[in-house]
Amino acid sequence: MSVFDHLLLAYNEEKARIDAIADSLTPFIAEAVTLLSDLLLEGKKIFTHGSMELQCAADQVAKELIVSSRFERPPFQALALSPLISGSLIDNQLQGLAAESDALLLFTHEQDSDKIQNYLQFADVNQLSVICLYPEQSTSIAAQLSDNHVGIPLANSSLANQLFIGLLIVKLLEKEIFGQ
Repeated sequence: MSVFDHLLLAYNEEKARIDAIADSLTPFIAEAVTLLSDLLLEGKKIFTHGSMELQCAADQVAKELIVSSRFERPPFQALALSPLISGSLIDNQLQGLAAESDALLLFTHEQDSDKIQNYLQFADVNQLSVICLYPEQSTSIAAQLSDNHVGIPLANSSLANQLFIGLLIVKLLEKEIFGQ
């Protein structure tokens, strides 16, 4: 088998894996995009947050919401929150910036279960919408999500996969709002 054949085989296997993931996540991502596009069209803000390991995904998604790398458009109102250090930091950031019906986009790992609880409680009390990317095996995070939250369970919750899903959401938001 030639190098080209090996590359082609690897590419096709990866494409099949991504297609299977996309098929299983489509309803969750569609719900998230519909919610976020409605909120953005109403002038609401999106706050992103990731645990220490996932903060760069939250930062990049917020950046892409503000300035599209795909085409010229008005910025969406978005801000990446500082990584969670303590519960009071969450309260200070969100109390100072969030308004009713804004959205919180969370990038999480299994070990974030206790920290996420603070965000979800704040969101519920202050009527923020929540979209949470989380490991599908994390029953503790899934159990904390209510019917008012959009959970996106990921079989692979790596930084690369969460960043991919976050950027896909941005791309779909742009398509939904601007038709591009």
